[in-house]
Amino acid sequence: PVSLSLPSPLLPNPMTTVSITILDESEYVHVVNTDDGRARLVEGPKRFVLASNEEIHGDKRKKITVRENQYVIILNPWDEKEHRCILGEREVRSGPVVFSLHPGELQGGPIKGAHVLTNNEALFIQATDAYDTRCAGEKWRVDGPCVFIPTKYDRILSTVSTVNVGPNKGIYVRDTRTSRVQLVRGPVSYMLSPHEELWPKPFSNDEYEALGIPKVPTHWATVVELQKGECLCVVNYGSHKEKFVRGPDVYMLHPEENVKVLSLSAGVPKRENVRRAAAIRLGPDFMFDQFAIRTKDNAVLKIQLSYRWEFVVGALDLHLPKVFAIDFIGYTCQHLRSRIREEAAKHNFEDFHNRTAEILRSCLFKEIDLPITDEKGDPVHIFARFFPECTFLITEVDVKVLEPMDEEISELLNESLRSNMKILCKKLEDSANLQAEKERIQSSTEIATVRRTLIERENINLQKTKIETAKIEGQALIEKAKAEAEALEILERSKMTLELKEMAEHIDALQSHHGRLYLELLRGKGITSCETATVVPEDMKTLFLPNFMNPSM
Repeated sequence: PVSLSLPSPLLPNPMTTVSITILDESEYVHVVNTDDGRARLVEGPKRFVLASNEEIHGDKRKKITVRENQYVIILNPWDEKEHRCILGEREVRSGPVVFSLHPGELQGGPIKGAHVLTNNEALFIQATDAYDTRCAGEKWRVDGPCVFIPTKYDRILSTVSTVNVGPNKGIYVRDTRTSRVQLVRGPVSYMLSPHEELWPKPFSNDEYEALGIPKVPTHWATVVELQKGECLCVVNYGSHKEKFVRGPDVYMLHPEENVKVLSLSAGVPKRENVRRAAAIRLGPDFMFDQFAIRTKDNAVLKIQLSYRWEFVVGALDLHLPKVFAIDFIGYTCQHLRSRIREEAAKHNFEDFHNRTAEILRSCLFKEIDLPITDEKGDPVHIFARFFPECTFLITEVDVKVLEPMDEEISELLNESLRSNMKILCKKLEDSANLQAEKERIQSSTEIATVRRTLIERENINLQKTKIETAKIEGQALIEKAKAEAEALEILERSKMTLELKEMAEHIDALQSHHGRLYLELLRGKGITSCETATVVPEDMKTLFLPNFMNPSM
């Protein structure tokens, strides 16, 4: 407000102070009537003078500017018809808009941006009151892509995104109305409904350890990868049934499913309840154990053994429940320990030390019929140790360590072993030298035989070479003679051809006019040498010669 001194005829003092308020276009004030307490809104741009019973409530205020894709909540909104504020009501004003707050109106929070949703996003909305087709408390989902500004009856619960579930993965989703939990398998992009939530599946500490997963409940489905020869027992607590899954396979646990965990013995020597296992190898595999035994002559020995084992389950998996019945490692090792200690007490130290493997196999193994059949349907016979209570089969036993517990006896045994090893090494060295000499002689004999065979083959090859050379030379002479004969024949033929050609030319020449003249000339020359001549006319056909002209008469 600006205070000015203006003349007033109504006042005794002609100079009275008057308060003038100037507002720009972005400002407003609330003016209160001090007589009745009513307040009114004055918006700029404006210049006004307060009455004597009016005063400005508070300071100048800036108008509220709501831009596009923004909104603000106003409490106790002003009703233009009734010209009063509706107490307890709320109103959502979305931009673009610029407005002032009437006396009694309150801004219910900062200006908020509209909810811009992409393809993979959504909003969960709940109605705070009934409006349109919605009921109070009803929940629904607004899917993107869109720009969403809530109404005064809408309460935004949360913003959610799609859950991308890859292949061989899944998530647990719980319906908040029925508490039913379902497994959603991938590959899929899953959007929760307003009545769904991600449900973290809990496990016991033993199950966490057996499955090898972090001890934190998660909504991602638990996937168990089974290698070849492994088996998993899955317990459905909804139907109270068990099922067995054999590898190689990838199994995803359902919400109502858990795994059966075995507490197995482990370590060397074996100790109980050391390892938790859910996926059990069916074998064949190996296990080790170590314990003390006492012989007949009271020698205490430490023995370490290796067992080769496997489960006998067959193709129909009828015996798989026995696999998960007990701690098969601890049970069998305890049984084998007792049997070996009992057998060791029947032998003295030297006998047991020299024939350990033989003694153990004879006391542990026997001919048995397994509860399975082969491809032809016949029972399977085997020399082994079988435990039917857990369908566990021991097929081999091997002694890794056998040494006395007493240090003095151990030292004597080591000296004996060293002496025996020296004797054995000397024997092996002599045998090796003898064998090497035999091999050298045999190699020399073989080399001589090969050399003789080589010389014989070279002689045979030389003879064959000479014969072939002679054949080639004879054939060459024959071909040369043939060629010369053919050349002579061709020459003779050429000469005859030339002579025939000359004779043909003479005959052709004599048959010509000049030839006939030449013949007449020759005849004339012949007549001059004749003693007697007879002239015969041309048209005469018969000629009688006198006797003097016929020499034969």
